[in-house]
Amino acid sequence: MSKYVEIANTLRKRIINGEYIAESFLPYHKELSKEFKVSRMTIQNAIRILISEGLVITKRGLGTMVLKRSFIEESISRVANWNNITLSSINDTNSSKFEVLSFDVQFPILEIQNLLDINEEEPVYEILRLEDSSKLDSKLQRVIIPVKYTSNLTKTIMSDSLMRYLIDEMCYKIHCVKNTFTAIRADEKDQKYLNCSFSDPILKIDQVSYCEDGTPLFILSSHIACESSGYNCFQLL
Repeated sequence: MSKYVEIANTLRKRIINGEYIAESFLPYHKELSKEFKVSRMTIQNAIRILISEGLVITKRGLGTMVLKRSFIEESISRVANWNNITLSSINDTNSSKFEVLSFDVQFPILEIQNLLDINEEEPVYEILRLEDSSKLDSKLQRVIIPVKYTSNLTKTIMSDSLMRYLIDEMCYKIHCVKNTFTAIRADEKDQKYLNCSFSDPILKIDQVSYCEDGTPLFILSSHIACESSGYNCFQLL
């Protein structure tokens, strides 16, 4: 096992055991280098592992901070620059245009409360939208985002890239995105908007995007007719 992997394992245990508490900072690289008797480059490599797992984030001029929400049990790919997300074919990138089919505000069910870490009295936007139907891999998307994070959301905004709006206009910093892929049967909405039949398989991608402090910001659930496209998923390390 590489030395930097061993160090990452040790630091991870300290975080999980509470030795380094949430929103505290790890010792400086110089101190860790002295403790483990390795170079600063080795410490940097170890820290990169913890960053990719969503345990810590590096803040310029301050150091490496422990996030208040750990992703260690979850399958998450880190986002360094949203314009370079390799899942661009399933995210709402800047080239995507959508028809907003429904735009509602309602109180969240328990499942949504748990995913977004909110309570039953915090309203959420729930939007159903369809990507440009002229594309072969057109997506039917359900978007759920708490009203408290963007109270001025409109149909016009939702006809374009939500990710771009949140980052460029609302100045949110998206740290990572959890993607869950499932094969399902087409439901009534899929049949209506994706021009498929009940027997056709649908690729369902459920995404939860997280801010750099670990706060779940929004849910994006996409339905795609499986016969139209295939996708590659890369994890940025």
